[in-house]
Amino acid sequence: PALAELADLESVLRAAAQSRGRVRVQGIWLDLDAREDGDEATGRLAYCDRAVSYALRVAAASGLRPVIRAESGAAAEQFLRVARALSRVCPALPATRPVLCDARALSPLWMEELRRLGCIPCFAADVIPRLGDDIMAARGPESAARLTPYAAARRAGLPYTLCGMRAGEIPDPI
Repeated sequence: PALAELADLESVLRAAAQSRGRVRVQGIWLDLDAREDGDEATGRLAYCDRAVSYALRVAAASGLRPVIRAESGAAAEQFLRVARALSRVCPALPATRPVLCDARALSPLWMEELRRLGCIPCFAADVIPRLGDDIMAARGPESAARLTPYAAARRAGLPYTLCGMRAGEIPDPI
């Protein structure tokens, strides 16, 4: 199975069709954070709301799962804002079961809305053991305590995934 970036979707779908079933496109990948040096989120958004709405509409119309990377709070808020507005006119959106990757900046208050939108957050659970002290020093204990809110997702009955873990390192929910 493959994910295709929105800009490459048509060519990837054509290549998959020519692969005689060896490649199957299952989703659309969209990184909402602008990045420097290829990986460092800058805190700026990579796309306007209209482009995010277009990507979600294409996914819903084609039956592809949107896989959205939203590392920063601004990107997570953008996804929720656009998905909330789009769900009013595109009832097929929740059926695509969007995945929100690197969802460490999600507010626990948003979990119910994510559940209503059919969204599955993917928490980078390795952030706390690797960067917890640095984050606490830079942002303070309140901000650090809100990182990777998978316990809030579990309390809301929201399915979620953990990534960035090695076997035997699954942390206890807070």
